[in-house]
Amino acid sequence: MPEPSHHSYLLRLWRVHDEAPWRVTLFAVAQPEERRQFDTLEECFAYVRQQAAAPNGPSVHLDGSSTIVAQMQAPEK
Repeated sequence: MPEPSHHSYLLRLWRVHDEAPWRVTLFAVAQPEERRQFDTLEECFAYVRQQAAAPNGPSVHLDGSSTIVAQMQAPEK
């Protein structure tokens, strides 16, 4: 099965209290049980930029595990 041509995330901003810095939780929409937490927006954006720069899009799940995708090629004629 080919890799999807897009990846969707839900980004949640939260704080422990009003004076605390914003924290970020990123959820993969296709796999809502997977989430990754960041201490800053910059860390979250760096992660998303890294995923977008990958040749075939994200290859690392939010939990840090990687996906092994078997790619079948049509036989040459």
